[in-house]
Amino acid sequence: MTFYPGKLSAIAVLSTISMMTFADYVDTDLIHTSNMSDVGFSLYGDGATLSGSTYQFPSSGHYCSVKILKGDFKAGEVVTIRLNEEEAQDNGLALRLLTWGIGQYKGYGGRIGQAELIGALPFDVSTISVGFCRYHNSEFGSFDLSEFSVQHTKEVVKAESIEGEHTEQIPVYPSCREYAREEDGQVVIVDDSEPRSLQELFTDGTIQPGATVYLRRYEATLSLHSGHKNFLDENSPWVTIIGENNATIESIKLSGVKNIRFTGLNITQEKSGYLVSTYGTENIIFDHNHISGGDDFDSWDAQKWQQIASGMMFRRGKCSTAYRNELENLRMGIQAYVRDNDMNPEVQSLKALVKHNLIKNISGDFMRPVGSDITIDGNIGLDHYVSISDGDSNHDDFIQGFAYPLGTEFNNVRITNNFYQSSTDISRPYQSEGQGVVIFDGLYTNFMIENNTVISDHWHGITVYWGKDGVIKNNTVMALDDTTGRYMWIQSEKDKSGKYNPENVVVTNNVANRFRLNANTVGRDNVTVNRVEVADHLVEFSPYELTFDAALKEDSLYYRESAGSSLTSVEKSLDEILK
Repeated sequence: MTFYPGKLSAIAVLSTISMMTFADYVDTDLIHTSNMSDVGFSLYGDGATLSGSTYQFPSSGHYCSVKILKGDFKAGEVVTIRLNEEEAQDNGLALRLLTWGIGQYKGYGGRIGQAELIGALPFDVSTISVGFCRYHNSEFGSFDLSEFSVQHTKEVVKAESIEGEHTEQIPVYPSCREYAREEDGQVVIVDDSEPRSLQELFTDGTIQPGATVYLRRYEATLSLHSGHKNFLDENSPWVTIIGENNATIESIKLSGVKNIRFTGLNITQEKSGYLVSTYGTENIIFDHNHISGGDDFDSWDAQKWQQIASGMMFRRGKCSTAYRNELENLRMGIQAYVRDNDMNPEVQSLKALVKHNLIKNISGDFMRPVGSDITIDGNIGLDHYVSISDGDSNHDDFIQGFAYPLGTEFNNVRITNNFYQSSTDISRPYQSEGQGVVIFDGLYTNFMIENNTVISDHWHGITVYWGKDGVIKNNTVMALDDTTGRYMWIQSEKDKSGKYNPENVVVTNNVANRFRLNANTVGRDNVTVNRVEVADHLVEFSPYELTFDAALKEDSLYYRESAGSSLTSVEKSLDEILK
């Protein structure tokens, strides 16, 4: 299954869609040169050098030379990369194409010695990385490249109308109300011809329950609350707000309202606080949106990283969904949170689903499940920024849970199929060694932590203090760089006070650098790979390039088919959530 942020939602609400038939092609050279120094390739790693068209890779490892291209590339278009055929074969080179769109990623890798790689874009793409790689460098010396080309083929098409509806089912937490659009509901177009703001259209009653709103321009903050009485009925039809033409909203604040879906929007503002915040809401969906604290993050200093906006806060509501959004350049990522003077089970039950989101460039915590009945599934977290050494006192976490006040007990939290890599760029400033999945404070019961991969430079890969009736299984946690001397461990231990042991916690079929299991914890069939052994026993573990596949090699003495996570690299994780 392929999804199209900001476009799939629009397709889903039309009763007539267009089927494209090819009419003509237009070829454009993005790169065509015989002087590689003019291209501006980037080449990283000890012993890796570039001089004009001449390359020298170190004797071991896997290295790539890449060029980043920005543009407006559409789904169905084709990118072709070519090298001189003889040079590709003689030097054992493999071509590579990586494509990025809003919330989407796809990588293409050619065979070693293959001189041409063709990739058809499965979705709209804003960034392309093209280049060539070499494996098994000990077999080759330095080499020259005489030519390199990248061609963009655009398909000119004509549309033929066909009947039918094309839709993607938006998932919600079990027992929550499923999304459904009114077939004959009101349609409101908000573009430059509409003098009223989106806020005014809600406030003056123009937008009613059951409406589909197409937003096609920039808007300031949208704030909906108990004063908007038409949107307080849990049985009223859904309102759908669809962003088109790069529609942008600075922030969205919701309190007490129900049954609203936001999709295809660009939600961004350079400020502190949450760009999306909800309180006491019910049946709220955010899907296929781009949420950002700003685009110029390359220029931010450590102080700025601590003052930027945070992403999404679902607070004390019911049935909140964050699905297939891209969040980047933020303080915090996504939180589902509850705190109340009367922390009874009904108040604590949030029924929140955080699924298949891509979260990048975070200076605090990527996700926080602070409540009961929360599922965090299939998300990807990349690149933690600023640490204690940069003046940031926050201990950075990929996923952090805590239960306050003392005595609070959260139930039924599931953390499954997530991937985290604390850094993907060894050259960038403000590196931070984030912790993985951690629950240090309070009691979590009936929890599941399964099939997650954590690659970082901290001690805590997965740590639960004082868990009860929980399972930690089929996870992989590894230290990113073995020069730190740190081990990434999986730990089940007493609470901080030392009074309460874990109860009925099972830790099984995991792979980690170390295990720290309280005597009350059941541990079985786990695999320990010492941090200094990872290069010999994992499929790929290249700290200098920050490229990893943390699966156990089949010829490793540690190998067991059922051990560890199946999502052992960025590529495998993205393929899983985008299929």
